[in-house]
Amino acid sequence: MPWRSFSSRRWRPENRALVVVVTALQLLLIIVVWLLAIVPAGLLALTAMAVRTIKGGAAPGGPDPRP
Repeated sequence: MPWRSFSSRRWRPENRALVVVVTALQLLLIIVVWLLAIVPAGLLALTAMAVRTIKGGAAPGGPDPRP
């Protein structure tokens, strides 16, 4: 059974290849938006961990640096 479009007064079958391409593009857009949100947050967290490690505050149970 062909898919039908409700956008016109006449019932026309929609192009399945076009539906697949548009769906794939929408999925790709969602993935790109998630990556744009997650990657900078991950880099920020790694940078914070590296800075804390360099400064020597990475071991919370380590020896007390105060005399």
